[in-house]
Amino acid sequence: MVKVRFIQGRKVCFTPPTYWKAGHFLWFIFGNSDDPYPPICCWPNKPLWFRRFLWLFVRNPLHNFFFYVVGFTHRDRFIKGASCDDLFRNGWNWQLGKLAKQQYFWIPFISYKKVFKKRIFEFYIGWRYAGNLGFACRWHRRKT
Repeated sequence: MVKVRFIQGRKVCFTPPTYWKAGHFLWFIFGNSDDPYPPICCWPNKPLWFRRFLWLFVRNPLHNFFFYVVGFTHRDRFIKGASCDDLFRNGWNWQLGKLAKQQYFWIPFISYKKVFKKRIFEFYIGWRYAGNLGFACRWHRRKT
């Protein structure tokens, strides 16, 4: 069964720059407009400037790029698919998204989950539920 859901874009406190504003190149690569400061629990014994350096340049590079430049986090969109709520059910899952004001531009998402005796395998590629582009291929330990 195919489900359809409307997702309202996240309200942001800044205006995301366009591709053509050359002065914002560093914003694309090293910016993190959603979490500009690391939480206290991350490297609590280090000074703030060092924690921000690790947070923006090492842990979260390209955050703004994947969320706002190639992603659609700040825009209204419709999604439809086999499962709009739980994208990591067992087996293959898919969803297609469409921006609310665009007619022919579809954004795909595909995921796969396999549960083994002691491990769980997850894979996804495409624009996630939040609207950001992502890719992951990972193993987890199964919680007993």
